[in-house]
Amino acid sequence: MYLNDFSQEYFVDSLEELEILLKKRFLEEVNFFILTFKENGFPQLSAFVRGNKCVIYYLEEEVQYISKGKASEGIEVFVEDIHGTEVFLSKDKVLTIDEFYRIAQSFFETQARPDFIQWEKI
Repeated sequence: MYLNDFSQEYFVDSLEELEILLKKRFLEEVNFFILTFKENGFPQLSAFVRGNKCVIYYLEEEVQYISKGKASEGIEVFVEDIHGTEVFLSKDKVLTIDEFYRIAQSFFETQARPDFIQWEKI
């Protein structure tokens, strides 16, 4: 699997390596991850991470999904690049970092959209 973060692209060939890379943080405990298996980038799992929170996207060539969390209103601020560019996302899309780790592991194993969380088509 290919994994991109703020600093570089990695080739990941084990769950152990994936776990180590997903714990990498920059600046104020932030990172942005893109995980894919194909050169064209689909399917793709991407995640904005800040501390113990994240928002996850799952992208197919024709359809895109965003994670659905439990919060009802408000805005959470994430960072999309090493320069600190802020992204403002609805709190009702936020999941815990542990959920992200499980989702990434499932994506690594199945190369498909995990079905144990709720997704919203966008």
